[in-house]
Amino acid sequence: MTIWFLLVLAAILFFASLRYYNILLSLFASVAWLVLWRYNLANPPSGIDQTGKEWLTYIFIGMAMVTMLIYFIRRYRIGQGAYRNGGRSFDSGIPEPPAPNNSSGLMDEGIDSYRARVRRALHSERR
Repeated sequence: MTIWFLLVLAAILFFASLRYYNILLSLFASVAWLVLWRYNLANPPSGIDQTGKEWLTYIFIGMAMVTMLIYFIRRYRIGQGAYRNGGRSFDSGIPEPPAPNNSSGLMDEGIDSYRARVRRALHSERR
């Protein structure tokens, strides 16, 4: 009964770490797989031979490593800009072209002109 509870908990944490990119979820999911591996060594499921116990051990350790590997791959891809603007394709990591030099950016604008522009936008004539 306990091994099934741990298995469901580890699977839920694993899928949550895939869905919500978070280091704590990935870490908890990895630890849950390692706890499941350790519990399997101490109390293997009934009706399973030594070979099955070893394969479960390999699967649980592999899932712990895969969980953290997926987290670090996603972290690297986000650092490279692959997930910019919600895109999940390889070509979304291509940097945007620079702005032309003849246009003035918002950083060149003074504080008074910025406030005036915001006031005009908030207090438009049409209502």
